[in-house]
Amino acid sequence: GLAITVHAGEAAGAENVKVSVEQLGADRIGHGVRAHEDPSVVALLRDRAIPLELCPTSNVQTGAVESLATHPLPDFLRQGVPVTINTDDPGISGITLSSELALAARHFGLTLHDLEQVTHNAATAAFLSPQEKSLLQARIRRGFAAAKRMFLNALTPQEAEQLLVAALNESDLAPEARERIVTEFRKAQNRR
Repeated sequence: GLAITVHAGEAAGAENVKVSVEQLGADRIGHGVRAHEDPSVVALLRDRAIPLELCPTSNVQTGAVESLATHPLPDFLRQGVPVTINTDDPGISGITLSSELALAARHFGLTLHDLEQVTHNAATAAFLSPQEKSLLQARIRRGFAAAKRMFLNALTPQEAEQLLVAALNESDLAPEARERIVTEFRKAQNRR
């Protein structure tokens, strides 16, 4: 009944990750960055919802990846693998979890929504009771809601409109609906 984390796919390749899941029964994989070398292993992780505990700074320092530019974290996210962002060895690397999250936003282009997702993934992957996990997930939701409010309040009306237009342009809404939303946004800004 114990949950299992296996350190795999850092020094050894994708096959190491596959064996950890299929033969050792891993519930989580420590690192797993080399899983990207085999699409079938990526599919295995995605389909079984096996989280990868990714440590960007450490992964570069150990040579598991050549550089941040070649780190597979954004690819794993796009492919639906539940990734988490971790520190691995904060004392040796001189990092914190906050600095790793900031690094992920800067180097991988992760949005606040993406950062919330990887943090939610970490809570989901935590070896906690269902009640403890639920409390942790609620705390994460509240924290990110507050961060989003702070972020939005710091924007100028022009910056907020640019974000709104960018989000609408990525939506499936008809152009007329997008235009109505922007018009209503402008009216609301003028009332402020």
